[in-house]
Amino acid sequence: SSNRFKDLYLSGGVYLGGTGAANKLDDYESGTFTPTLPNGGSLTVNRALYTKIGRQVSLQFYISAINATNDGAQFQIGGLPFTSSSISNSYSAGSISYCGESDLSGLGLLNHATYLYFHFIDGTSGTSVANNTFRGLLASSSAGVMIAQISYFTN
Repeated sequence: SSNRFKDLYLSGGVYLGGTGAANKLDDYESGTFTPTLPNGGSLTVNRALYTKIGRQVSLQFYISAINATNDGAQFQIGGLPFTSSSISNSYSAGSISYCGESDLSGLGLLNHATYLYFHFIDGTSGTSVANNTFRGLLASSSAGVMIAQISYFTN
């Protein structure tokens, strides 16, 4: 009980909960990524990290000075490190934990393919949030701050 491993290196993976192929953990990666506004605008990336274990990807990011274009295109945050699962209706949700002086409390954060997008969570609208609507929720472009996290699955 007093002997411990300092470092353990395995060449083929680890099986958790059984020896079937579905139980094999053979992929772990962590690093940084660069969030973007694919439908126009600019932002400042303060920190953006990911961890991928098997098919599950967890992101956490802190972006500021969010200045989306003033149009009706869907507000999206792109630059995700991995494409999400293409399985039908496999949306993943996340949470916004801080939004500075702005009021983003009524927004839900969702994942689709290579970007994140937002919906109102009060049930008043079935459509996603547009760039100009998102701009209206911000106290100002310089105060547009978002700290958020999301987990999703790859194929």
